Amino acid sequence: SDGYLNLKEFTSVCRALFRNDKGKIYALETKKVNDMFQVFDKNQIVRPVSEFLVVDVQNDFISGTLNISHCSARQNGLEVIEPINKLLETVEFDTVFYSLDWHPSDHVSFINNLPQRKIDSSSPISAEEAKTYDTVIFEGPPLMKQRLWPRHCVQDSWGAELHKDLKIVDNSIKVYKGTNPEVDSYSVFWDNKKLTETTLVSQLQQRNATDIYICGLAYDVCVGATAADSLASGYRTILIDDCSRGVDLKDIEKTKHTVTSNNGVIVDSSQYQLGSPWVYDLSIVWAVPKNSMATSFVTADNLLSAGTILPNPAGNSLLGPSQDRINDKRQKQKRPRTPLVSNIASVFNRRPELGYKLAMELKMLAALT
Repeated sequence: SDGYLNLKEFTSVCRALFRNDKGKIYALETKKVNDMFQVFDKNQIVRPVSEFLVVDVQNDFISGTLNISHCSARQNGLEVIEPINKLLETVEFDTVFYSLDWHPSDHVSFINNLPQRKIDSSSPISAEEAKTYDTVIFEGPPLMKQRLWPRHCVQDSWGAELHKDLKIVDNSIKVYKGTNPEVDSYSVFWDNKKLTETTLVSQLQQRNATDIYICGLAYDVCVGATAADSLASGYRTILIDDCSRGVDLKDIEKTKHTVTSNNGVIVDSSQYQLGSPWVYDLSIVWAVPKNSMATSFVTADNLLSAGTILPNPAGNSLLGPSQDRINDKRQKQKRPRTPLVSNIASVFNRRPELGYKLAMELKMLAALT
């Protein structure tokens, strides 16, 4: 009804067209259909703007009061610094952002501040029983579900500083979060109640950002919340696995599932070419408009088999080849019309030129299958 085809509708057209004389549908590989869809999809990004977001690589999370190596996952936050620095030295991102937890001393998340607020009767844990890492519910309005943490990243303290070994690039931008004493802020986009956005939101909008690369501490808390908000905001989102460390192994796996199930991508920093930005062929993920019914996506496990890593031929795009170069090449190819074209054009009555292209490509696809 909107005059455009999503991936599901496009697949239905292919299945309707390619049948033998007995009406049996020819076998069509899912990847080939996805590759074809990318060619015709006009709702795609031609010149990506890639931003790198380093989340909360601060002293307190590495060797201070909330050292994540003391949490159940026993992961060492210091291990993220070397691969992050290597990316900063090797990959030319459009902008680099560093987020910092930046709490006032009376912050709601600190367990030592628990007596300052009333626990609601609906809380599963009482004030007397609550201990570090428990989740309680504070009285409202609105009711506030809050995990209790050790005192950490207090404004202007050593613990709130970025680690001394983390590379800080020129013209980078720092984003401060968790500054409201009454509400926590895991995501670098919003506070946990979605009451107030950080400066990151406007910064990304001003730069026409398209692709957000995210990593840091902690994987299953602030990194995961940031990736979820990035996806919800419509950005192509890539979580860098080996540049992140977390608190709880089960929650880390939940974070990965949340990212991939929402068409985000999880990669390893080793999957890049030294001296040039990453270029991933992520057609399976990104060929599909946000509101379409995508059923498959690329994850860390199948990224290399589903796509390729190439030196970037057109600027500092990290996610894919410049579509205008593909279109330029295709426009030089003049093809005669065939009877099949009119059938396709009747399907795409609002965009018959796509019907012509589709007919030619589907004929080639049929020959291959």
